Amino acid sequence: MPSPDVKNFLLKRCLHWIGGALGIAGVFFVVRRLLNATESIGIDRLLQIPVDNLFFLIIIYAVSNVLSALAWRELLLYSGETAVGYAQSIRIYALSQLAKYLPGNVFHLAGRQALGISAGFSGKALLKSIIGELGLLSFTATFFVFLTLPAYPLKISPTLAFSLFGFFLCLALLLLKRFMNTRVVRGFILQLVFLGIYGYIFIRCLALFGTKVTSTDFLVTLGVYVVSWLAGFVTPGAPAGLGVREAVLLFFLNDRVAESPLLLATILVRIISISGDVLFYAGGVLGAFLCRHSMEETKKK
Repeated sequence: MPSPDVKNFLLKRCLHWIGGALGIAGVFFVVRRLLNATESIGIDRLLQIPVDNLFFLIIIYAVSNVLSALAWRELLLYSGETAVGYAQSIRIYALSQLAKYLPGNVFHLAGRQALGISAGFSGKALLKSIIGELGLLSFTATFFVFLTLPAYPLKISPTLAFSLFGFFLCLALLLLKRFMNTRVVRGFILQLVFLGIYGYIFIRCLALFGTKVTSTDFLVTLGVYVVSWLAGFVTPGAPAGLGVREAVLLFFLNDRVAESPLLLATILVRIISISGDVLFYAGGVLGAFLCRHSMEETKKK
């Protein structure tokens, strides 16, 4: 009968392969989604976009995923895990992220749990960190609602909207520091910056189709996009919020942006986010390979 150490090793290897398999399955769904999005936008319109601008936005999105990974690391440490390396947390997050495109919108979480346990993390701490991440991410995104207030139907002053955004943001930081700790505060800030970058990418996509967002409308448009992302994020069963975000964007921005560039921009930001996730995943695969190679070299010495 295998010893407990052997059983533990086999369990970790099994969980590692399960997590990796979910990531690979996500690749196939991503390819299909990317092809569908390309067909929707029209290959002729896509070829008109400057390649350097497109790759720039893809790289920005891929790098911004590091912020999400580091936010998860802070929550994992807050949940009781004592030693989580920066590179290790980014690698696990990257390898599991593509599985969010699988139907059900939960497999990336299962993959991260499996990969985390195989890396020696506490299953309880992993579960708490994942639940905490979902809750904190939703909480963080709700603050962008204040930026949407000048849009339909309220149409209040942009200055007042931004003031409310800043006030409640500062209040949230104080409360998180008071009732939780600095790790949660760091996670909150990292997620806030990630969502802001995501909204900025959407605005750049509008510009690529000839819609210049004025300085007055910049924060409103950014807020609307993050709120649309939140609507897709909390919708059960929608892979990566597919369809939900677009509906919210059309509702809030239809009287500010022409329908054609708005639809094209929503499809293009999908292509960018999917491509960025693939690039981030590739970075995780490369990191895992280099880590394994380094360990093997150390053992030989």
